[in-house]
Amino acid sequence: MKLAGITIAWAGPAPALGRYKQALTQALEKRWVSPAYSGWLLLALAMFFFAAATNTLAGWLYVISGVMLALLAIAANLSRRHLQGLVLERRPIQPTMAGETLVLAVRLHNSQASMKGPWQLIDPVPTGLGTMLPVAVETLAPAQTRLLSYYLTPQQRGLYSWSCLSLRTAAPLGLCWSQRQWTAPATVLVYPQVLALRQCPWLERLGQSWGTAAADRRCLDSRQDRKSTRLNSSHTVISY
Repeated sequence: MKLAGITIAWAGPAPALGRYKQALTQALEKRWVSPAYSGWLLLALAMFFFAAATNTLAGWLYVISGVMLALLAIAANLSRRHLQGLVLERRPIQPTMAGETLVLAVRLHNSQASMKGPWQLIDPVPTGLGTMLPVAVETLAPAQTRLLSYYLTPQQRGLYSWSCLSLRTAAPLGLCWSQRQWTAPATVLVYPQVLALRQCPWLERLGQSWGTAAADRRCLDSRQDRKSTRLNSSHTVISY
């Protein structure tokens, strides 16, 4: 909005609605399923055909809406089954320094007799370790094991801990998303960054002063040694 040369920006409730929508979607995925965009579209079409069937009493419209709803129910069941029978384990994490690459590794095993996948691996790392994007995981054959590695660049030192891993999938129909969490505690120690010191004038001057003092000390010691040698030789001559 622009009034008398002054631009007025109105911040509406869109960010808050976006956060509520995301929280609701994640809650549905973790507890049951959440329809994908294609799933919402199919559900809207099913409701449309069902409303048209109630108005026209046409049997074929009831059949179309029933088939669409059944397809949604099958997709929801299959997406939840794709998360069963999986073993997800976190590998040990080595300490690192701020600004260096941090390697995270996860072992995924399919313990069932059917092929499963694909998935998205979600690791809710603390914000101090960087931004973690979902890792795409391909299908796994029966009894197959795969080691997944991904990389972060922590910018802040500290001790970071978190406790879970998640797999998310919409397979095989892509109509409904489902998510499952595994308990996988992790602790990462990030040391402060060590800067390479190539030149320091203060240390150089300090080293030069030490070197000069050491040279003066050696010179004084050599003079004292010469004096003591002369005295010993004179005492020797007198004794004879």
